[in-house]
Amino acid sequence: MKRSAHKIVALAVLAWLLGPARVNSQLQSIPLKGTASDLSAVTYFDPPHEQLVKYRVTGSEMTALPEATYDVKNIRIESYNLAGKLLTVVEAPQCIYSPKDTQISSAGHLSAQLQGGVVHLEGDGFLWQQASNYLYISNNVHALIQPGTNQLIR
Repeated sequence: MKRSAHKIVALAVLAWLLGPARVNSQLQSIPLKGTASDLSAVTYFDPPHEQLVKYRVTGSEMTALPEATYDVKNIRIESYNLAGKLLTVVEAPQCIYSPKDTQISSAGHLSAQLQGGVVHLEGDGFLWQQASNYLYISNNVHALIQPGTNQLIR
């Protein structure tokens, strides 16, 4: 498979990370081999807002691992509301993505800004399960809520 084909498949996998479940069966049947770099994918809202960005996922590199898992470097996931306001930014220097289990995990560091920067969360060791949309952070968890903010962004 050519490097450009790797990149296209990697973009599809990253788009699926936060995209609709219907893409799941299509992407799980596409095995990646080798390495892809400069990853970027966008997921849009459902109609009638299909022109608005819901999620943007970027990563510097993705490498295929055994058992249909992938090592993703410098992942950044951004989520937006319908007004185009940035709500959440999640960053990790390294994670393992498993399409079969629909989860992302790492023993490494995770940093997140929630509610447009009102809440900052970080820790070491995490597991995100797409099916339940739960994020578990296991060690050195720290949360900071900006003082004077009494209303969360929706």
